[in-house]
Amino acid sequence: MKKAFTMLELVVVIVVIGIIAAAALPRINDDHIAEAADQVMSHIRYTQHLAMQDSKFDPTDARWFRKRWSITFTRASFCEGANEWRYSVYHDDGDATDNLNSANEVARDPLDPNKFMSSGWAGISKANCANASSKYNLARKFGITNVELRGVCRDGNLQTISFDEFGRPMRSVSTPGGGGAARGYDRLVYNGQNCQIVLSTAKRQATITIAPETGFLQVTFADRS
Repeated sequence: MKKAFTMLELVVVIVVIGIIAAAALPRINDDHIAEAADQVMSHIRYTQHLAMQDSKFDPTDARWFRKRWSITFTRASFCEGANEWRYSVYHDDGDATDNLNSANEVARDPLDPNKFMSSGWAGISKANCANASSKYNLARKFGITNVELRGVCRDGNLQTISFDEFGRPMRSVSTPGGGGAARGYDRLVYNGQNCQIVLSTAKRQATITIAPETGFLQVTFADRS
């Protein structure tokens, strides 16, 4: 004789599944901060990779070390978007003033070479907006409300971290007004120094720590009080 579920048993199973789903839903909603941290960490590693594969050393250019690959975070409105937190991976190939201002400076998305690793920059043309990617808009994709650099990487209003050709993390190698690194090894993050990126949503924070010398990444999460 074959056994089968009764209607009552099916109803009980459905109710239990519904309760489990309802309990899990807040956790799923809170996972956006983890997804944001994972994506940012992945692109920090890619920035480091670009810096190691594409050395900017040029003995004929006195400012070559200000053109290293960097990841920069900014709150701005580009490509008809709102004033939101976003980031870009680029190298300052022009006047070395810490400004991404050309399609020639921004990296291409490794998963879609037709797209920039940026959701826009100051002065971007409408044509280039078509190749900007919304996935680099942290507010729109993950609900990020604030990005803050802490420790030695906090450098005034700058929100940029660079890497040298050995993959070592640095404070922004170029700064507004033509400042920044004066020599190839200036602005390195040294042992004992702390460099962090803090991503915030309305409820939670993710703190990404970048280790000196190696650029090794760690992340911790905390609820916002």
